[in-house]
Order: sequence, then structure tokens, then C-alpha cells
Amino acid sequence: MRAYILFGIVIACFQSESVMICDICDCQQKSGPATVGVVVNCSSHEGLLEVNPILPDAFITLDLSRNNLTSIQPASIFQSETLVELLLNRNFLKEINLYSNRLPQLKRLDLSENQLEQLNPNLFKGFTKLEYLNLASNKFTAMSQLNFNSLVNLKEIILDNNNIGDDIETRPLFDEQGYGLPLNIQSISISGINLVNLNLEYFKPVDKTLRKLVISNNNLTIFVKLPQRLEYLDYSNNPIRNISSNDFYLLEPLVYLRELKLNNLDIEQVPQNVFSTLMLTNLELKDNKNLKEFSNLTFGRQLLSDTYDFYLENLTLRGSNISTLDKGLSVLFVKVKRLDLQQNPWVCDCRLSWLRKLSIAPDLTDDLRCRSPRYLYNKRIFDLDEKDFVCLKSWWNESEVGVTIGLVFYSLLVFVTFTWIYVFIYHPDPKVNRQEYSKL
Repeated sequence: MRAYILFGIVIACFQSESVMICDICDCQQKSGPATVGVVVNCSSHEGLLEVNPILPDAFITLDLSRNNLTSIQPASIFQSETLVELLLNRNFLKEINLYSNRLPQLKRLDLSENQLEQLNPNLFKGFTKLEYLNLASNKFTAMSQLNFNSLVNLKEIILDNNNIGDDIETRPLFDEQGYGLPLNIQSISISGINLVNLNLEYFKPVDKTLRKLVISNNNLTIFVKLPQRLEYLDYSNNPIRNISSNDFYLLEPLVYLRELKLNNLDIEQVPQNVFSTLMLTNLELKDNKNLKEFSNLTFGRQLLSDTYDFYLENLTLRGSNISTLDKGLSVLFVKVKRLDLQQNPWVCDCRLSWLRKLSIAPDLTDDLRCRSPRYLYNKRIFDLDEKDFVCLKSWWNESEVGVTIGLVFYSLLVFVTFTWIYVFIYHPDPKVNRQEYSKL
């Protein structure tokens, strides 16, 4: 509060004259291999634009987030031959008027978390150097008719949390009459936009260029055909019931995919070979509340005998419904640097004793606990001894029960067969007996 009061006093003192922006905001010199200049941080400096501040020479970043701005109009602060990054996020913007001829070097623009419902069709005209655009968490709908045809060098766009799902289904992202994204785009995030259905070939136009795709928090029930050069995929929080190797290997394997997130789906099992064609380094399968089975052949049979091509460094099965894992996975899990198996209903019997022999990071063991047997309930697995993991022999053994049922069924079948033969031979039809008696 004192900072705001002090800032208000400074503004009042300089209403009639220009102010050096670095006297008000935080300015830091940045030197790097690609960029050299001044980073100006004016976040949470409400009323700054009323001062008409003077910007330093060769400033490259201007942060105007959290300033309660409602509109952006032409001003000297938005006129620079050197500005590369402009951050206008977390305001209350409803209107944007920027001119490319005043910001010819702009490469990064963040307009997220505002109140934007429409964009002037000419807003991006001339911003040919823009590479990053963040429009997440605004008020865009299908009526907004967004189009980015002029952004020919755009590499990354974020459209999360806008109600544009219906529009994207009918107006393709890569069509000039649709959203007009360039075909050389590398990263797209369309999380939480109410997508229900996409054509299987939807991403075919960027099959060779797209590197990152975030399509989480929607209502998709199947996987679309994924771009071959994809390196990062987040399909989390969709009502998908089944996954298979075909989802990641339709025509060619996704040999470049390194990070895969499949959190909070409706799947009940991770079947054999589902990831056998992938060379993942990071795999997330957390919060899958219905997931009960994780096959020991999930990564393929070959890797169990030769782990040379197993590259996984981070794996999480946290918060699922898995109670046990096959010991065969131990040869793979021992190579994982960060393995998170916490918050699962583990049955701590002899089948799971191998788990405590793994080198799991200490911060990933506190919620790695037993659900059963009852005498081990809520015990930390890494606090137990190997002798605690026992399997009690019982007459109700599945194999023994199967043999017993088989013997009973066989005996019953023999009994019925011989009974039928006996009745047929020794007790012929009574009507026949009566006829023979009458002849006498």
C-alpha cells in the first residue's frame, strides 16, 4: 500500500513534465548472445501511462502487467525501434490499438488474462516479426472471428481458456479463411476451449513443422492423428477411455516425441506395447482415478531384456488406482531418475517387495504408502522391511480353486452320463411295456 501511495505522489509531482521511466520502474541491463538492452519492469504501477514517461535508449522489454489498464491507445511509450517484448497481461483490456510501424522489432506480445472479446482485423497487420502471441484467458468466442494471416513468422500461439472450441472445429487453424496460422508454426496451445470433436487429419497441414501441442482440458474422446515431428504433447483432462499403440503410431512412429502428458483421463488400463514405439524422456500419467492396471509390457517386451533404448527419466503414476506392479518393470524403473508412485492404494504383499529396492528420490516417498493388508495400512513403504511384504497361503488359492471346480464339474458330467445310459437301457418306455403285456 505504501508503494502505491508513494507512486501516486511521484505521478502527481510530474503531471506537468516528462519523467524518466527508470525513476519509477525497475530497469535492468540485459546482455545475452541474442539480445542486448534494457528490461523495464513496470508491473503493478497503476497510472503510469498518464505520466507520458521517457523510455531509455535500446530498451527491449516493457512489462505493463497488473496496471488495471482498460485500453491501449497510441502513445510515445508504444513507439520504439528496439522493443522486442511487450507484456500487457493481467489487466482489464477491452480495446487494443497498436501500430506495427511504431514497434517494428516486436517479437513477443502477451495479452493474456484480459477482457478482450474482439480484435481489430488490422491489429497485427505489419507485425511480420512477431513470433510469440499469448491470448489466453480472454473473452473470445466463435463470434470473435480471430484471424492471424499477417503473422507470417509466428512460431507460438496460446489460445487457452477462450470459448472458441466450436469455431475451431469448423474454421481450421491453418486456413486463410479460418484462423490463418502460418504453416511453419511450431507451438500451439488450445487448452480449455471446449473442444468436442476434431477431424482425425486436422493437424495434417503442420505435420512436418509442429513441435509442441497442448490440447488438454477439453471434451475429446479420441486421439487425432498427431504431427510426425511432435516433441511435446499434453492431452490431459479429456474423457478418453482407452489408449493404444495405434494412437501414437498410425503411419509412422512419433520418434521425436519426448514429453507426453496423459493426466486425468478415464482410462482403466495402460495396455501392452502402448509406448513401445516412443523414445520418451518424460511421461505423466497422474490423477487417472480409474487406472488399475499398468502392464509390464507397456514399453514393449524387447526393453525388458535390453534396456539400452529406454530413455525415460521422469515417470509419474501418482494419484491413480493401481494396487500392484509386476516385478518385470524393475529393470526399467531402476533407470528412471524421478519415479512418482505416490497416492495409490498399494497392496504391500510379496509381489510388491521389489519396489522398496528402487532408488526413489526422498521427496517422492512420503505418500508412497500401503492401503492393505490392514496391519500395514498407511505405512510408508520405505519404512518397512522386506520381511513385512508377505503373501499368506490360503485354501482359497485361485489355482487350487480352479482345479477343484474342474474336478467337480468333471465328476458331475460323468455321473449324469452314466445315469442317462442306465435309465435308457434298463428302464425302457412304459408305453412299450404295456403293449407287450396286453399281447399276452
